[in-house]
Amino acid sequence: MMLLKSLAAIGLFTFLLHGTSFAAAVGGDEWERTVRAAEQEGQVTVYKLGTDAEFHAFQKRYPKIKLNLTAGSGSQLLQRIMAERRAGKYLADVVRTGGGTAMTMLHAKAFDPLPPALIMPEVKDASKWFDGKHHYNDGENRYIFVYAAFPLRMVAYNSKLIDPKSLTSFWDLLDPKWKGKVSAKDPNDPGGASPLLFLYYNPALGPEYLKKLITVGGLTLVRDERQQTDWIASGKVPIAITAKATEVDEAKKQGLPVDVMDPHAMSKEGVAWRRAGQ
Repeated sequence: MMLLKSLAAIGLFTFLLHGTSFAAAVGGDEWERTVRAAEQEGQVTVYKLGTDAEFHAFQKRYPKIKLNLTAGSGSQLLQRIMAERRAGKYLADVVRTGGGTAMTMLHAKAFDPLPPALIMPEVKDASKWFDGKHHYNDGENRYIFVYAAFPLRMVAYNSKLIDPKSLTSFWDLLDPKWKGKVSAKDPNDPGGASPLLFLYYNPALGPEYLKKLITVGGLTLVRDERQQTDWIASGKVPIAITAKATEVDEAKKQGLPVDVMDPHAMSKEGVAWRRAGQ
């Protein structure tokens, strides 16, 4: 667990994988002991998606520790790790991936708790983090650590027609009572990313879910988010999987009966996150 303690705050999602072979450092200057032990052990293996910039910075600062990076999509990393587990192998020490993949791995009990791996005072001090707390994407606030990102508010609704408590999962949108009453940004629109990508790549949802949402659920695809907000307000299509929650916020300020759901309210399939600055 030596190097994991120093890597614990790297990446969008960072998880401590269960079964790692690092031994814990205790007593004295824990950070210096951790670095020395990690240098003696020699290497750490990271499975990740996204850029390598932060890992390269770590390697430059600690050249005596070999950093083995394995890149892949969320689904590729999930398949690889679970295949290794079935074979009784624990090759990766840390994984950085998206929320849906992480939830699948959490349910498979693939993670060790992350808080014990935090050492540096400025990292452990929650008051120094956004909103004065550590952000996790699991109910126990122990396993799926979120760094330099914010949750995407993906579901907007007409506050006069829809009870938000009736929606706790994206699967709820397949209820016959919502048929034809849900819109989403068209993924073919070149004007920006569609939130449907989160649903498509989420292991708990995926392509089959989207097919059902479009066919059985009668999903309406739109390219104009302003039109989508107008439809929510008028009740024409009272639920929206939206890419522009800020436009709904603005409409609400103008007195229209619209609102955006808390991103954690429909978290059974995980929460979509975006890196700060993207």
